[in-house]
Amino acid sequence: MTRKALIAKCNRRKLRATRQKANGQKVTFSTRIYTQCIVTGRRRGVIGRFGLSRIELRERVNKGEILGVRKSSW
Repeated sequence: MTRKALIAKCNRRKLRATRQKANGQKVTFSTRIYTQCIVTGRRRGVIGRFGLSRIELRERVNKGEILGVRKSSW
């Protein structure tokens, strides 16, 4: 499947899960709901707070598009 199809499929599953939670039902196949980067569709290394993959987050922080985040050093 292409990335766009996978992103659409994931969004449908999330929508279905929220409907089931709202109706008080048990979420079926909860393990199939996974996080994806909202820009690239990458599934691994997604930072949940931002919804971006680690690679995309790093690029945007370096460009200054995301405020309040600094490069760590120790």
